[in-house]
Amino acid sequence: MSGRIATELSSQYATLRRARDPRRRLLIATQLLDALTELQQIVSSVRDEAVFAMRSAGASHAEIAQAAGINRSRAAQLAQRTNGRRGSR
Repeated sequence: MSGRIATELSSQYATLRRARDPRRRLLIATQLLDALTELQQIVSSVRDEAVFAMRSAGASHAEIAQAAGINRSRAAQLAQRTNGRRGSR
């Protein structure tokens, strides 16, 4: 699925770059932004699941931060967010 999405986004972006008519560019840009929003939600969910799995396995915020290439406070925010989501299910 992710390969299909990447190909589709790449194709839409190439079409956007070629389009000269402002109305056509507007339509394509809007569609591309919608698709990117959907992809962002999917990727964010995958990241949240990984953070939750690491925390469940005993990883510290520092370990998560190092694995993700982010700072410790951001890792703590992600962990808190995933705990909140899991608790509400």
